[in-house]
Amino acid sequence: MRVELASWTREWLEQPDKLLDRADFWISGGTPENWRRSVEYALYLEPGFTYWGVRIEELRELDVLSMLRGRGPVPSYRKLQEASLEELLRSFRVETPHVVLFMCSEPPRLIGCGLVVSLEWNLHQIMWVDEHREDAVKYPLRFKMLVLWLHESVLANPHAPMSWRGLDLRDEPQLAGYLSRTRLTGLQHVADESAKEALRRVLKPLVTSYLGRQARPAGWSVDATLSSLREAGVEIPEDAVRLAVSALASGKHLLLVGPPGTGKTTLALRIARAHGLKPVLRTATAEWSRIDLVGGPIFRGGEVVWRSGALLEAVVRYYEERGTLLVIDEFNRANMDRAFGEFLTIFRTSDPREWEMPEGVLAEIEGYGSRADEWARRAVELWRSYKGPYGGLKIPEGFRVIGTLNTYDRRYLFTIGYAMLRRFAVVEVGNPSDDRLREIVRRQVGDEALVSLLLDDIYKPLRRNLGVEFGVSLLVDTAKHASELKRLAEVGDQEAIDLAIASQLVPQLEGLPPESLKRIRELLSGMKLDRASKALMEYFPEVVGAEH
Repeated sequence: MRVELASWTREWLEQPDKLLDRADFWISGGTPENWRRSVEYALYLEPGFTYWGVRIEELRELDVLSMLRGRGPVPSYRKLQEASLEELLRSFRVETPHVVLFMCSEPPRLIGCGLVVSLEWNLHQIMWVDEHREDAVKYPLRFKMLVLWLHESVLANPHAPMSWRGLDLRDEPQLAGYLSRTRLTGLQHVADESAKEALRRVLKPLVTSYLGRQARPAGWSVDATLSSLREAGVEIPEDAVRLAVSALASGKHLLLVGPPGTGKTTLALRIARAHGLKPVLRTATAEWSRIDLVGGPIFRGGEVVWRSGALLEAVVRYYEERGTLLVIDEFNRANMDRAFGEFLTIFRTSDPREWEMPEGVLAEIEGYGSRADEWARRAVELWRSYKGPYGGLKIPEGFRVIGTLNTYDRRYLFTIGYAMLRRFAVVEVGNPSDDRLREIVRRQVGDEALVSLLLDDIYKPLRRNLGVEFGVSLLVDTAKHASELKRLAEVGDQEAIDLAIASQLVPQLEGLPPESLKRIRELLSGMKLDRASKALMEYFPEVVGAEH
């Protein structure tokens, strides 16, 4: 989920040196296992942000409210009553950036730092290992931070805190004496000016480099996606790319709709690549059920075992591999009621903060013990640490599903159902302009006669008269196939195109109603494309029925 930052916070991040020059510093010490929870939150649950907490007993000895220092003294109660909301907000604008140092206490080493963006009082949600162990909230005052830097060893092994190296600040002469006098547990305010200067000198290059490298994960990027498509040599209309990426940024899953060959799957995979997400790619079939999407019991080797579906695997891998994207090809081939019924429960609202794998699914897996597969067992382990608002496994807020749907008619969308479509943004992926399309095909196949025959005499009449569209990659493949037929089989343009259409385009007409197939066959016959017409009859015998 994208978080919108205040203008002055964005200004700080654009100039890290100035941010650190103005910053007040706090040391936040804790065990490696507790810091692991905070690191995992920053990488998986709300990318770029994390939390740390303060014990109740520490509040008496620590002026945490100094983090809320504003322009002047806090207004009196009477003034608060009289002030307009706008004036009140102005008076509380935080002008001092508060930077917290993430300090592992065993042994003492710096593993990261963050900018405080809010203070929260939470008496109900347990987060850290200490709290899970006692099933009680031990750190009720929590400060949320925008991560400014994490050590490379933390990024490389976020789940293995004992492998984190971090920085030993005792090696810094100006800090060694200060740290020897400071308790490196809980939250400590750094008041020593020489220690602050030393921290600025150490942190400036680290924060500047980290924020530069982390600019991409801060949000979904149209430019990064377009760059990834150019890298692959794929041309997709820029409007479709902008619509797709902005839909994902808004918290929606995505359904890419269009004729075959327009690059829908490629776009989905390139979105994943551009954002550092590992794609989990599956192709739906008419046999899909809840087991294929979420998971469930199956017979294997004479016993009943629990097998994970694509969605559960993708969610677990999101946690463990720092981000995944589930891509489901041929989305509409699946029986929506059989396969996607639980999808509606998992993604019950349009707010990613409320997405979770239902508690019932995790309890079902627990009942199978060692007879559940590896992804399922890992899901149960994650569930013990990451509870959602309704008791299930919290699904990371950056997780998304992209489906692709080959169709010539938007009315096919209604076979998916309104409830399912409400969870998705639908983006149509079409061909580039006719001039650009011709240029792309001609660049791949230099035979102008073949290109004109395919595009002007066949493709355009099919599109104009019947609304049948073929994607640019299919047209390129057809032209290249025809070119090779001319060279190897020594046939003329007409026969080469006829054979190539029969092989490349006709199989892609699946899904059209018999009446449309009949009209296409008539058009192919009228163009003397006998092999293509015959192939259509063989692929779709229902055309014969349409003639009687």
